[in-house]
Amino acid sequence: MEVINLKGYSGYNTYWTDLSFDDSRVLFTQKKENEIRGFPIESVICHHLHNNVTENFELPQTNVFTLSSTSSSATLYYADYSNTTDDILFYKLDCRRLESQYIFKLNINELFGNTLQVRDLEGIISFLCSHINIIGIDDRYMILNYEVEQGNYKVQKHWNIIDSMYGAMTTFPPEALMDHIQTINLWCNNDVTYLIFKTGQYSAKEKEYKWKNKYSEVSSEKGLIEEELIIIDSEKFIDHIRKGELPLKKYSIASCTEKSALMSYSYLQNKIVYFKHLFEIDSTSITSYNPSDSSEEKIIIKELHSRIFTCGNKYYSFRDCYFNEHEELTIIDLLSNKIVFQEESKERFLCGTNQAIFTYIYLDNGNLRVSSRDYNKRGEKVVGEGRVVFVDQQRHCILIIE
Repeated sequence: MEVINLKGYSGYNTYWTDLSFDDSRVLFTQKKENEIRGFPIESVICHHLHNNVTENFELPQTNVFTLSSTSSSATLYYADYSNTTDDILFYKLDCRRLESQYIFKLNINELFGNTLQVRDLEGIISFLCSHINIIGIDDRYMILNYEVEQGNYKVQKHWNIIDSMYGAMTTFPPEALMDHIQTINLWCNNDVTYLIFKTGQYSAKEKEYKWKNKYSEVSSEKGLIEEELIIIDSEKFIDHIRKGELPLKKYSIASCTEKSALMSYSYLQNKIVYFKHLFEIDSTSITSYNPSDSSEEKIIIKELHSRIFTCGNKYYSFRDCYFNEHEELTIIDLLSNKIVFQEESKERFLCGTNQAIFTYIYLDNGNLRVSSRDYNKRGEKVVGEGRVVFVDQQRHCILIIE
C-alpha cells in the first residue's frame, strides 16, 4: 500500500469525503481559526494519484455548512446559508473542471418553522449542521434529508430526491424503514451504482449486552433493534420514487433480530461482504453477495470477531491496545484461525494487507506517526508523520496530511 505525504495544509483542518473519480480523491478544508465555530467549509481539494498533485478550489460562498461525501461521478453537492434572506442555497461542484453551479434554494423558516429558536448566525449554522444532510448519487441527483423536532425528543425525518438539472424536489413516499436509517452509502460496481441502506439504531455491543441480559423491552423496540442491509440499483431507486413507491424491504439482503447484529460490510471485487455476530452460537458469519445475480456464499467462524478487515480473498481480525492497554497487537487469519502476527506494542491498528500491517501512535506534538510491520519480520518502519491520516481503500494508499 502506497504512503503519500501531503504538505501545505498546516493552517487548516482537513476532512475526508468518500468521493473519488478516476485516480483522484476529494477532501475539504476549514481554517483552524474557525474550528470552534464549526464553519465555514472553505475549500475543496482534489488529489490526483498518478502525479501526486493537488488542486484547490476556494468555495465562493461564505457560509457553506455541509457537503455530500458520496457520488458515483465527479460531482460534489454543498449547501450555503444566506443570513440576509434566511435561505439555504444548494450548489454542485464539478470536481474535474472545478466549476460550481447553483441548483435551487429553500427557506429555513418554511422548513423548520418555530422549531428554529436561535437567530444569531453561529446558532443557525450549528442548527443546520445537525438537522440537514446531503447524499450525492450522481451528477444529476442527490438525496436531501432534514429533521424537524416534534417535542419530547422526537423528530420527523423528511427525505427528498433533488434533480439538479431542473432544481426540482420530490418527497419520498412513506416507508417505515426510512425512520430507522443509520447509514446510506454508494457503491459503484461494473458500471452500476448501488445505494446501500443500513437500518437499526443499536450498536452490536448494545445488542449483545441486551441479549446476554435478556432485556424485556427488546420486543417493544422492534423497529430500533432490528437491522436490515439493503442494496438497490440507484436508477431503480429513483424510478420507484417517481412512481410514488419505495419497497426497500424487497431489496434487503440481510436481516438481524435481537439474536444477531450486523457488524460492518466492505467491498470485494464485484461483491459486497458483510459480517454478522450470531449471539446464539457465539460465532461470526461472513457472507459475500453478488448483486448481479443475487448469489451469495457464507462461512461461519467461531467466536465473535468485532474488528475485521479484508484483503483479496482473505479475512483477518485484529486486536490492539485501543480498548485494552495491555492487549498485544495481533492479526488473525480467520479462514485458517491462525495468528499471522503478534507483538507487544502501544501502537494501534490502521489498516492491513496480506503481507503487512500499518499502525499509528499519537506523539507529544499532537501528530500521528504511521509505521509498517511485515508479518515475517520483527520491528517497525516509520513511513510518515502528520496531523491527519486517511486510509484510501479505493486507491490502495494512505494519505498523511502534514
